Amino acid sequence: MFGQAVAQLRPHTAEPWTMGLRVGAGMGFRTLLDTQGSPVNALIIGVRDEREVPKAAFAAVVNMGKQLGKRIGLELGIGYHQLGWTHRTDLDDLSFGDAIDPRRGFIYVTGDVVPTKVIYKDAFHHIEVPIGLTVRVGKGRLRSVSAVGMAPSIMVAARGRTVYEYADGTKEETTYKKAEDFNAFNGFAYLSTGLALRMGDRFEWRLQPTVRYGLLDIIDAPITAKLFSGTLDLGFRYAL
Repeated sequence: MFGQAVAQLRPHTAEPWTMGLRVGAGMGFRTLLDTQGSPVNALIIGVRDEREVPKAAFAAVVNMGKQLGKRIGLELGIGYHQLGWTHRTDLDDLSFGDAIDPRRGFIYVTGDVVPTKVIYKDAFHHIEVPIGLTVRVGKGRLRSVSAVGMAPSIMVAARGRTVYEYADGTKEETTYKKAEDFNAFNGFAYLSTGLALRMGDRFEWRLQPTVRYGLLDIIDAPITAKLFSGTLDLGFRYAL
């Protein structure tokens, strides 16, 4: 009887804090928006949607986690997120005389030979602070784990890269800081779901496909955009 009372009074051992690292790679793109309802803007968006394609996206997050219950947990951290899009222009298909960048009105050619193709790559670099809830389901070493949350972010750089391709197969690249006045702050809603593999009492591997969507416009302009990406994230966690 006395032994049973002692067992009932024994304090519950709380789940420890965990620390982890997650890195991911995938594709990023944008949703174009007409803020004025203009037919001209709608035409420009249509042309851009035909020529612009997704670009490689990358993410890395260092975070800490805490189980709040049997299934629900909390995670918070700091990370880096890079995404954007690519614009391809085949100059051989254009009907006008001079080679013109449809986005800026001209192209930057350093020589006398006109390129046959121009590729513009726009990349936006963010520092973010993800805060979210995790859901862990299952028993044993292999479990299902999902996360949903918000990541306030700051755009630390907006870079452009132009690749000129010539008829003889040669290429020329230029990199530059984008001149547009982009909004510094944004917030990315994110959702991930995948598998967690426990390796002992303290170590855990995670594989989580993750989708991020920017909730705010990236620029105050007649045509603006919201950024989004999908990455396959690989990470680990260690119980402190």
